[in-house]
Amino acid sequence: MKRYLIYTLQVLLCIIIISCSSSSPFQIKIESTSKPSLNQYTKIYVGWLDLQEKDWKRLGYESKKHWKEVIKEMNIKVLRKYLKEFLPDKKFSFARPKSKKFPRRKRGQLYVKFENCKIEDNYSVIYGGDDYLNVSVVFYDIKKKKKIFKASISTSSYATLPQDLFEYRLYNEVYNLSKYISQKFKK
Repeated sequence: MKRYLIYTLQVLLCIIIISCSSSSPFQIKIESTSKPSLNQYTKIYVGWLDLQEKDWKRLGYESKKHWKEVIKEMNIKVLRKYLKEFLPDKKFSFARPKSKKFPRRKRGQLYVKFENCKIEDNYSVIYGGDDYLNVSVVFYDIKKKKKIFKASISTSSYATLPQDLFEYRLYNEVYNLSKYISQKFKK
């Protein structure tokens, strides 16, 4: 009996170690070859994270209106909160919904633009798993209107928040996106 208990505990420990080490908060698919330091930029304009209103049905929402509210919350509350938390020495301004215009100089020095946003809903109540937010993040120098850096990444819903509700998983993905952006300022 004692041997069986020790064996079971060893197997459980291996499973826990493997599952904790296999997930990453984001995966870089493609990055520009240049990796400039963004530390000199103190005023940052952050574009709208367009999470595709048309996907409301595919993602299990009862109405487009409810999904639009979730998108708004992710942009206005979650993205703002974590960028300000991860980069407290920077001043931010944020785009309004569906803003496509290139920002004017008074909005900031650096423009963080999101392109090609797509959510992969892979979570299963039975098997678990992670959802992913696939997005291209582009950094522009506003004064020069020049692209500085671009990356296509996939942020995972893997995090400490509960995984059972879609909004929690999406919250985790936006958290991980904010973490990725903040790391570009710390090189």
